[in-house]
This record gives sequence, C-alpha cells and structure tokens, in this order.
Amino acid sequence: MLQLILSGVPGPVHLDLAEKSQQRQPLEPALGNTSEGRHKIGWRRTGVYAGAFFLLERQEMPPVFYEVKNAVIGIAGLGGLGSNVAVALARVGAGKLIIADFDVVEESNLTRQHYFLDQIGRPKVEATVQNISRINPDTKIQMHRVRLTPENIPKIFAGANVIAECFDLAEQKQMLVETVLTRMRRVVIVSVSGLAGYGSSNAIKTKRISKRLILVGDGTSAARPGTRLTASRVG
Repeated sequence: MLQLILSGVPGPVHLDLAEKSQQRQPLEPALGNTSEGRHKIGWRRTGVYAGAFFLLERQEMPPVFYEVKNAVIGIAGLGGLGSNVAVALARVGAGKLIIADFDVVEESNLTRQHYFLDQIGRPKVEATVQNISRINPDTKIQMHRVRLTPENIPKIFAGANVIAECFDLAEQKQMLVETVLTRMRRVVIVSVSGLAGYGSSNAIKTKRISKRLILVGDGTSAARPGTRLTASRVG
C-alpha cells in the first residue's frame, strides 16, 4: 500500500492507494490536475512486484531493518542529500517518510540529485514520490511542498521518530536543529556538516553530539566558488 498526504495545494488532498490482490503489482504514478485545480495521482500496473521489504526478509536481516520499517522518518530538504536519502530509505524498506521541500527540479540538479530529465520543472516532492513508488510502493509517504519555518516544522513532522536535516545553508541547518531540539523533545535529528563537492570519503565521520543530535560529515567541506557539486559524496 502506498499512502500519500499531499499538502501545499488547496485541500490538502488525502489519497489512500491500496492494492488488495494476492499477487502484488508495482504502481507507476501519472500526475495530472483535477477540475478543481488539485493534484490527481493515478496508477497503472506494470508487472509483478514482491515488495522491497519482502525481498529483504528473504535474506538474513539485522534487527535495524525492522526498526526502519516501523519508524516514521522525516526528510527536510530534497536536494543533493535529501533526494538520495529518501531513495536509500525506500530501498531498505522504510515504513513511512515525511518529506518537505518547496523547490522544483532544475537541469543543474541532475549532476547529484536523484531526479531525471523528464522531471525538470516538477516539484521535488512530487518527483520524489514518483521515484519511490517505482522502487517500493509499500512505503507510505506524507509530502509537503512548503518552505520550512520554526512555526510549521513541529506540525509537519509530527509523529516522526527521527528527522534528517538535508538543507544547503548553515542558517537553515541551525534553524531546524534548534527547533527540533527545543520543541520536539522526543525526536532525534541527524544533521550534516561537510558533504559538499568531492574528496576522500575517509574524512566523513559520524558523531553523536547528544542523545538526540547526530552530526555527519567532515566538518569543513561546503558549497563555495570553485567547488563543483557532485554526487560522489552525497550518494
């Protein structure tokens, strides 16, 4: 089953899409508009689908995979980091994702972000839903096309167990971390500092700053003039 809660459009629109047959089939999205101007998502069958988590269960899985399946994971920002994080989580059988971004896909994004040529101009939240639905339709997705602020973050990510901070700018990162730590007292946040450009992956470290704050990166790399943004580190 793939559930969508679509916000950022009149409504919001709540969609509950379920495949009830014994033999599960993948669902390929086709986005359009209704007469009311709201987003409409249709689905067509493309073949037999076993389910990403079902395939994982056939292997010897460590307990963490079951934790991921039962968790609600928020992703703030769907750029070079967030779009790849979303896809990676879907591939390991994530149960539910809450994704938020206000931007659209641009041609320059394709060097490092998980989008395709035919998605240029489309909102990143919609493109991400489309991509995940082709990988793991069992992942539930709650999507918000909105600019995140201290006022709306607690509401948008309500119910999340952990939030991945995937912003570009330092002030945005600080805003999200401070909001989560002060206003969402049971939520863990994973923040990033130093994954831009290219370089040795050995420099990337994961540090637990506190019980609810984890920091990933080399602590120095940043997007700046002369630093080419690539997928070699964010992937």
